[in-house]
Amino acid sequence: MSSDYVDYEYFRIGGLNSHSHSWYQWNQDALVKALMGNRQDLDLVLGIVPSGASYLLLPLSDWPRLRDSQNLHGRQNRPFSANEYLSLSPIHFDNPAQLSEKLTKLKPKKQKQGMPLDNSQANKQFISDGGDTRAGETRSCFEHCRVLYGALHQQLRVGRFGIVRPPRWDRTHFVAFTFNTWRYPQAEEVDILDIGWSTLSLGHGTPEYQSSVHINLFERSKFGRPKSQKAEFAHGTAETLRQDAMSARLQAFLGQLTGPVVLLVYDMNITRDVLKELSIDTTNWAIGIRELLYPQNQLYPRRDGYDNHSRRRSRSPHRGGTSYDPRRQRSPPRPASSSRVHLVDVRSMYTALKQTSPVKERMLIKDALDLDLQWTVDTWCAGNESRLLGDMWCAMASGQSIDEQHKARWGPGRERAGVASLSTATPAEIDPNDPDFDPNDYVAPPIPSASGKSSSAAAIYDDWDHPDSDDDDDEGAGRYYH
Repeated sequence: MSSDYVDYEYFRIGGLNSHSHSWYQWNQDALVKALMGNRQDLDLVLGIVPSGASYLLLPLSDWPRLRDSQNLHGRQNRPFSANEYLSLSPIHFDNPAQLSEKLTKLKPKKQKQGMPLDNSQANKQFISDGGDTRAGETRSCFEHCRVLYGALHQQLRVGRFGIVRPPRWDRTHFVAFTFNTWRYPQAEEVDILDIGWSTLSLGHGTPEYQSSVHINLFERSKFGRPKSQKAEFAHGTAETLRQDAMSARLQAFLGQLTGPVVLLVYDMNITRDVLKELSIDTTNWAIGIRELLYPQNQLYPRRDGYDNHSRRRSRSPHRGGTSYDPRRQRSPPRPASSSRVHLVDVRSMYTALKQTSPVKERMLIKDALDLDLQWTVDTWCAGNESRLLGDMWCAMASGQSIDEQHKARWGPGRERAGVASLSTATPAEIDPNDPDFDPNDYVAPPIPSASGKSSSAAAIYDDWDHPDSDDDDDEGAGRYYH
């Protein structure tokens, strides 16, 4: 497959409405063996939908190998489009046991007839009545950052995730902006003590800081913070300016940057209040980097001859919850405007990763320590903290997919010094007396099978299911879990 080939359609592997159910029913052992082939590790795609739920996906470019090696030449339901996901990003499994564990977490539990809910262990927390998309937005932003970091720093092939790499990525500036206030901001009133920013370069080596700036506000230069000592600026000479001069300095810095700017902040709402106080207009700034990854209003083509809708009759939704139905929910349209500055809330990334709600107080240093970064507690200096904020973003963006990284950092038996890779997982013990017990839930460690012949990309589309197919009523053949 060419390195510039772009996938835009995907088979769902395991979980609700999966394609793999029609291949192996819920024989997870067979599915793992088929996917692993004769390899010891595996790369798939993680797709996050607006509710925040996540799914494993097989790019269509990978289908010929699986189809031919496993003799899966029957008709297939149409793949999901990239447009049906807020984010597409890499997910890696070091061994078959890790893949088995993930598939077990994605498997829905038995439920009554009707529109199925994704009540799997991995996604049940995202069942919502109100169509709340905040979890989807924060979780997908986390994954977008992983993709961009991987593309610029680790030479990640982004075509696998429905992205055509634009030249502007190589002109992107990364800036971490921080500040300290005398008291916790009330409404839109902020008492600025100092501000700081650092520019970050994502080359092919270790990310490097190009410069850092620290500016104290003259009007409050005698103020301090309770129970905290002001630290010396460690990366240059600190300045003390009046507010109008501080504002002019920040505006001049942002104005001189050519190309897109990814502005890393901690607590977006309060940051925007601080910037407003400094006469910085953020009205046209983008929230997140989705617009930076994808062209404006990008839509992916559909293959001719295939229905865009599932042919099953619609079903009534369950009471007390909703399920993600790809026929009815789609990712929001990509932004029509082209913003130059893209705000990334590192605090929201952390709380999404930690799977917790943010507390009222801004606790940048505490959160950084929780990410295993080193810092002197009970000190403050926005110039120094801007580098700490950049380190926080790099620590999360360079790591594993969001749920796997959560487990590596804070899960049972985790090793705090080694969050870069997951430890070998073993199948969870299952109580056969549990009323929800399903024999298929127990998965013995699979033995990889040999893969068969390969096929060209041109043959990918040969065996999709046509709209006039007469096998609509086969149990488990569609996108619904029974």
